Amino acid sequence: MLKTLRLHNFRTFLNAELTFTDRHLVIGKNNSGKTNLCSALAFLGLTARSDLAASAQVVPGGILEIKNWAFKKNQIDLSCTCELPFEDVPHVYTYDLSLTLDAPSTPSQASQVALRVAKERLVVDGPGFKNATLLENDGREAHMLHEGSDEGYEAKTRAPAESTMLSKLHELDTNRRAISFRRYLSSWLYFALAPGAMRFGWSGSPAAPGLLFHRGDNLATVLYHIKNMNERVYRRILGHVQMLEPALEAINFLVSPDQAAVPFVELRGHPRASWHGLSDGTLRCLALATIVEVYGGGANDDSIPPPVVLIEEPENGVYPGFLRRLFDLFEERAPLGQFIFTSHSPYFINMFDGSRESVTLLRRNNERTEVVPVPPAEDDPDRLMLAEQYSMELFD
Repeated sequence: MLKTLRLHNFRTFLNAELTFTDRHLVIGKNNSGKTNLCSALAFLGLTARSDLAASAQVVPGGILEIKNWAFKKNQIDLSCTCELPFEDVPHVYTYDLSLTLDAPSTPSQASQVALRVAKERLVVDGPGFKNATLLENDGREAHMLHEGSDEGYEAKTRAPAESTMLSKLHELDTNRRAISFRRYLSSWLYFALAPGAMRFGWSGSPAAPGLLFHRGDNLATVLYHIKNMNERVYRRILGHVQMLEPALEAINFLVSPDQAAVPFVELRGHPRASWHGLSDGTLRCLALATIVEVYGGGANDDSIPPPVVLIEEPENGVYPGFLRRLFDLFEERAPLGQFIFTSHSPYFINMFDGSRESVTLLRRNNERTEVVPVPPAEDDPDRLMLAEQYSMELFD
């Protein structure tokens, strides 16, 4: 589980530290930094499997806007502490990543901008490994701890220029803990679901099985493969959505000559309804149910702990009375998964009124985001609920 995240010079974050729980809510006004936080987490996860330039595509504005524009230095620092099982024994990993943004001197050289690793370090604390450095990279040379012997560190190797060393590790028995952490970090998921993308984006999505895209564009394609490979999970997804849309009986598919799966919907009394005709709320609930069932438990791979799953504003387009039942799905179907939400919904915010340690408030102060502590609830039956205190700006 992700325990802490430290950010410096990433978008609006300067010298910021955030702590997380297994069900965590991030709140704040528009433009306070919620999406920037999600982008930081998504970017860090992507660096474990992609080069830095490709990873930066998840950041609004891309590589050109990854740093705080008002801060003159070009070094960006990200660090996370995670508690993960290794061979069923808890281990604490700390991963520090410092990047240098090689910015062009003139606007005409914008295509030459690049991100490079300045420093990278992975430390583990567990049985037999007391604060042991598994990986160290100074941007020029990198070396790994030989985990299975008393020989210490392996010979130094040339560090990759524009990728993390973590992303380049070979699957070797000598690096088992480092590989375990990489698998976990690279499994992090970020969703900002968009009904318009879900309704029409499937036609341009790859036919091969894969992860649900962060806007949900390929939702229909993902459901097609789930139905073919795991009918039980497909039925559970439908069952969750039937709480909102009881007339929904099935989602079926016709395979076109180019092998694309064309979805259509079976409703009670209307066996050949259009996928395009599903409401925004139904599409979002289908996506959320898919996230819980397929990704909330570690992608069905026992070797990977359940990932961090970021979901922006899950309440959009969903009837407030259904939100409670939707939230309960995360407890029932993915008890070990870690979910981080952002929200503007008073109803959703008040679900965290009794667990305020699981709430982070972000506030914009000029060009930086501040992390504001949320005080515990008062022991008073007539007290204001969390959403009311938040909307009245009663937090210092």
